[in-house]
Amino acid sequence: MYKQVQFKLIDDQYQQIGLCQAISFNKDGSIMISSDSNIIKIWNFEQGRFKLSNSNIQKQIILFQVLYIIKLSVDNKLNKMNGSFHNHSNKILVVLIIQYQINNKINLFLEGVMKKQQFSKQVLERMMLNHSVQINPSCGYSHFIIWEKGLQGKWEFKYKQSVQSGHKIHFINDQQFIWVTLDKQINDILVFELQNGVFKQNSNKTITLIKNDQCDDILFPIIHNRDKNVILIRHKYHIYLIRQLNDGTFNILESLNCQTKETYGTMTNNGQYLVFWDNKFEKYSSYEILYK
Repeated sequence: MYKQVQFKLIDDQYQQIGLCQAISFNKDGSIMISSDSNIIKIWNFEQGRFKLSNSNIQKQIILFQVLYIIKLSVDNKLNKMNGSFHNHSNKILVVLIIQYQINNKINLFLEGVMKKQQFSKQVLERMMLNHSVQINPSCGYSHFIIWEKGLQGKWEFKYKQSVQSGHKIHFINDQQFIWVTLDKQINDILVFELQNGVFKQNSNKTITLIKNDQCDDILFPIIHNRDKNVILIRHKYHIYLIRQLNDGTFNILESLNCQTKETYGTMTNNGQYLVFWDNKFEKYSSYEILYK
């Protein structure tokens, strides 16, 4: 097992003025797709270096706030892995759609949007599923709502709980999830654990981040590589790699200061490379993640 992690810069030569709101890789990390305003770019990605393909695709935008790219294989089958969709062919047709982590059926997301209107007037920020696909928390600014799948497979409202304002929520396992705060004076990731059927905050496991008086931004989803036991999170200006310890607490392995919160990125599925675009330097950067 590795003892430390380092970021090693590999490539940062590609400038892009247009806003990038989505980056995703195919299953083996050889192809990357990203957005450039109203264009989708396709890149070849080899050993951490970008090579822009000639086939840029214009896209029709469905705006829910932030785009989350879903890749559609030529046989129109969606395949889910690690919270995003991967096709088993390098012939990628890119469809856009939503930032939310969803089940194999898009109507699960739509069902959640309809139901949340019964319980909240705030914007739905994020939805996701636990590993057993039995619990579905939806995330507003200052609360989360827990849904559970009933006997007939229908999602049923369980309870709503207030929490410090945040944009991002992610299940670590079926009994534990993390909540990323967003307010100016708060620089924490909160940990919630299942106790007697209700998720409650465990303040002893709060992850304290680098102090920053800015508000956080919703861009940049949480990426969790369970094989390597690393969680990639951007909070305000910094990108963090975090590991869960045997006692269920967390420690920060490494951080990278991007000097802006307007950063969108991801990690390859094997946990080997970090890639992001930032709005300060208006360029793509790739870093090799060295496990030592």
